[in-house]
Formats: sequence, structure tokens, C-alpha cells
Amino acid sequence: MYESHHNYYGRKLQEAREKKPISKVDIYRKNIADLQEQLQNSYIKQKQLNDELYELRKKMEQLKNDPSNPYWTEEKKWDF
Repeated sequence: MYESHHNYYGRKLQEAREKKPISKVDIYRKNIADLQEQLQNSYIKQKQLNDELYELRKKMEQLKNDPSNPYWTEEKKWDF
């Protein structure tokens, strides 16, 4: 069975990593990569939450100005 060029080099790199002992620098690099991934994921979640907040505020503003809203009165002041 023929092994593709990509798979061959991937397998060779994996074998080389398995034979090499892990140094502190390698551990630090892995740790930094993991932390960067977590930070990136937190930015994505923050954007999703901000978008959701924007949409909810927009809906509240529409309700505040809608006279057909049963809670709407001229005197009522909504604070948000």
C-alpha cells in the first residue's frame, strides 16, 4: 500500500518527537500555545455575548417606544 507524501512526513515527525525527550522549553511552548488558544476562544465568546447584548438592548428600545406594548405609558421611564 502506498503512503502519501504528507502522511509519510507527518509520521516521520511524530516518530522523531516520540524519541526526543521533552525539555522545559517544549513544555513552556505547549503551555503558551494552550493559553493562546484559550484566550482566542474567550475573545470569540465575548464577541458573541456582546452581539447578544446589543440585540437585546435594541429590542428593549423598540418595546419602549411601541405604544401597543401593554406596559407602555407616557409617564414610565425605563432605565437601562
